[in-house]
Amino acid sequence: MSFRAPLRAILFAALLLASACQRSTSSSSVADGATGRADVQFALDLDDADGDALAKGPDGASLSDADDATAGDGTGDASIEDAPSADLSDTNELDLETIVLGCTPPTPNDPNRQAAILLQGFEFQWLRTIAGFQTPHRISGIGVRFAELTQQLAATKWTLSGKANFLFSPGVDGDKANPRAYYAAVYGSALRTFRATVELAFSDDATDGDNPVAETRIDRYLYFEASCLGEPNGAPQDLALLLSGFSLRSSCDDAKQTNGELCNSNGFWPYGLHLGVSACAPFQSGFRCRLTLEIFRSWTPTNGGLKPFNDVLDYVVSIDVTALAGPTSGFRATPIALERQGTILEDVQTLSTTRVGATNLPIALLGMTGFGFQLIETGDLEKLGRYMTELTFGTTQNGYDPLLGELSFFYWMAFRAPVTVLQSDVVYEMTSTLLQFDATHKRSARDEVSGTICFSGFGFDCSNQGLPEQTEDSAPFVIETPLD
Repeated sequence: MSFRAPLRAILFAALLLASACQRSTSSSSVADGATGRADVQFALDLDDADGDALAKGPDGASLSDADDATAGDGTGDASIEDAPSADLSDTNELDLETIVLGCTPPTPNDPNRQAAILLQGFEFQWLRTIAGFQTPHRISGIGVRFAELTQQLAATKWTLSGKANFLFSPGVDGDKANPRAYYAAVYGSALRTFRATVELAFSDDATDGDNPVAETRIDRYLYFEASCLGEPNGAPQDLALLLSGFSLRSSCDDAKQTNGELCNSNGFWPYGLHLGVSACAPFQSGFRCRLTLEIFRSWTPTNGGLKPFNDVLDYVVSIDVTALAGPTSGFRATPIALERQGTILEDVQTLSTTRVGATNLPIALLGMTGFGFQLIETGDLEKLGRYMTELTFGTTQNGYDPLLGELSFFYWMAFRAPVTVLQSDVVYEMTSTLLQFDATHKRSARDEVSGTICFSGFGFDCSNQGLPEQTEDSAPFVIETPLD
């Protein structure tokens, strides 16, 4: 495989290691020039298991200094101020900024902290066709996040309900979509969980010349106290950190453009996108994990069909994470890494594989921890950006042998465009965690939830489709699992 950015392979390998807190090379948070300007802000939403988001700070404000990253005082009310991040440095560690995840320590036997919803995949696809071809677009918003999670524990069943909040928006042309999320859930009296949301706000700044490029790389430690997961029972514990939702929004400000062009839209032509969290390792009085985000954009080989390139874009990215912990006698977590190479004009390829975890645990589930793609130079076309019709990543289980601890499953990864877009090779990556539980836990069946998106523009009117004009939608879901 040939990557334009050599850091990709290193970042991807780091997600595989439970102690993935060391690496031989480092990148700045957001570097100058082609990798964007050093203009990153942080905020943190805390989210109890009942889904009620707590305050971002005393005035609801996010951090205003790229070097400041701290949140939470252990009481559950996130206190975010312009103060230096906690001193979690170690002379043998990378010089990365740390985002401290505050939390409300759970009370003993709190059922709302003994369950978790697991993101297992997503699908975002534009559905409008012209002359039989799907209409491709730039990206100005994409994501799915679970919210308002509540659960009820009755004598015969366990119920988890909530909403899936979808975001999907194009550049300037109209289209419609039914974005979809795939998920499962798990409950156990010995399981301890907590959820948090990290928000990043930043701007990029493209290079000059005929082939402008903007590459943003953000690499952070996430730290949380062991008390966030409650008091262990004294037995050896295992821990997993999962990616449980995300949203990415881009916007263009005329006043920030340095190339003399006014903003054409809020969207961008991507050639790379990566988001992932690593397995956590014990550190000081808690745990430290890794968060990586990359957004690469450039012009298309046809200069966007004569649409101008926005020199500077602003981004707001929200990243939901869920931590699970439990005694190793009844809970084990095994990292999984998948990658493949393909082309953007091919259909979605569904592949199969197996992974082996611990033996003699009767329940197995997969939880997503990261995904990414990168287009690579094809046919001497140096401008790597492309329009997109579909972005989808996911897994679905096929069979499980509890005696061997072997799970077989299908998986897919795709960034797609129609034949009206110039071909490009693409490299994909996806990371997940094999979660295994003993018989005291209950798992739900895999399910899916979808939303409705419609955006009017250039010969396409949502009212003629009988659809509401919206680039965001909230879809309710209910999971019911028998306890017998």
